[in-house]
Amino acid sequence: MDYIIKYEAYDFKNYFFNVKQSLIHNLCIKNLDKIRGLLRFVRKKWSDVRTFYPYKNYAKICFLMNPYLSILITITLFSTVEVAVRLLGTAIDPMLLAFIRYFSSGLLFILISIPKIKEIKKKDFFKIFFLGFIGISIAISMFHFALIHISAAKGALIFSINPLFSSIYAWFLIKEELFNKIKALGIFVGFIGVYIASLNKSGLSSSGSFKGVFLMLVAAMFFGIYISMSKSLNKKYGAMPITALSFILGSIFFLPMVESWKIDYSATNILLIVYLSVIATGIAYICYFYGLKRVSISAGTSFFYLKPILASVFALYILPDEHLGINFFMGLAIVLLGLYISNKKMKVKS
Repeated sequence: MDYIIKYEAYDFKNYFFNVKQSLIHNLCIKNLDKIRGLLRFVRKKWSDVRTFYPYKNYAKICFLMNPYLSILITITLFSTVEVAVRLLGTAIDPMLLAFIRYFSSGLLFILISIPKIKEIKKKDFFKIFFLGFIGISIAISMFHFALIHISAAKGALIFSINPLFSSIYAWFLIKEELFNKIKALGIFVGFIGVYIASLNKSGLSSSGSFKGVFLMLVAAMFFGIYISMSKSLNKKYGAMPITALSFILGSIFFLPMVESWKIDYSATNILLIVYLSVIATGIAYICYFYGLKRVSISAGTSFFYLKPILASVFALYILPDEHLGINFFMGLAIVLLGLYISNKKMKVKS
């Protein structure tokens, strides 16, 4: 009797196993084309990521990362830079901080992209050197000097108009985008918004505001040009080696501008310096150029809409001395409108 029960149980188990195998087999046969399409997608996605990240560990991190998600992560990290720099205050010289940020990130990128750097032609090294000079040496030095004179939120707002300069440069020199009356209007509206947001109760010239606004505008202009110029080289060699070399070459020019080599080595300051160097600079740029390589300049830089909003929120909640008036929020709305107009596509009549 026990033998019969065990046999029937075994037979039922075997029958169930055969049915399950049959169902799986039929499911695979019916959806064979879909499975093949999914495998092709995974293979292509993995190939694209391995091209950008030569090593397996970095490729696995961004294997399923959407380019727009990577840019969104970047903008969120970028939005914390002004706040972190203001928190450091006088604990470190601004040019020494800029050197630590970009030289250390550049070394990290070089270690990741050594195979790709060997493929760069000698004639392109001058272009990369020029990229580092305008995008790192000039733009970032002006950025750090400007934050001495203006608030973190205002600095983030003014720097966020760099896509306007990218559009102008892309039209004048690399002919990537169609420059029309709508884009011109967007640029004009953006500058009006910056002016309104920069006003204080006693005018633009009080408390060094004019100097800070001017320096941040220069930083935004050169950074916008840097983004546009790097597009062609990124497509040719990949974003990682170009960013690595431009960071290293550009950061060298910070050293002659360092006035004090003293650093306040408190735990908070060290953590802030590490955060700015590794996360807000290194990881942020990796994600940004990964996404920018896969979308257009307009689509990629349009995410800078979010930067002044996020930076304002971070500044208000983190910085105790950050006070924003109604004129700032009016200017913020106008700047966002200008950015939207400048990226709006004009319908062409057939």
